[in-house]
Amino acid sequence: MKKYSFLLIIGIIVWIVFVIIFVLPWITLALGLYISPNPPEPTIKYGEFPFEIIYEINGESYTVNDIFVCKYEGIAIDEGSGKHRTWSGYLKSTGKHGVILLEDEKRTIYCYVGDEEIYMDDQDNCEKEPLVPYVYCTIKTKNYEDRLSEKEILEEYNIKLVGWTLSDPIENSFE
Repeated sequence: MKKYSFLLIIGIIVWIVFVIIFVLPWITLALGLYISPNPPEPTIKYGEFPFEIIYEINGESYTVNDIFVCKYEGIAIDEGSGKHRTWSGYLKSTGKHGVILLEDEKRTIYCYVGDEEIYMDDQDNCEKEPLVPYVYCTIKTKNYEDRLSEKEILEEYNIKLVGWTLSDPIENSFE
């Protein structure tokens, strides 16, 4: 009987040590995030930003005129950023996040026209960045995105951004 009591005590001690080392920190973090104050909400929660992108594929020129829509989605919580504002952005014509420049069975190449946070003036924790479009590639068979340099895009796909006109970000306030 003493042997089973001793094993039970050892088991309880191991369980308590496990909870203290692996579970308690996460519970403490979650509780701290939950009770922390929400960031202030933006005064302006929706914006439409017209843009023009001019690009070439194999020397043939294409022009895209569209509107990038930005919407405030609310507050999110994660252990890396704590509570923070979230935004969504999409093209008014397609509902996608970027302009599709080239698509085939293996990949889709997009032109990304900017971050919602930049357009909506929500860059509290970082340096103000200029709006510059860039091209990225989604490989369909591997399900990942790859940001390529202008040189790689030109060499691999013969795609070149020739020019662009992007709307200026708004001036927003947060209350």
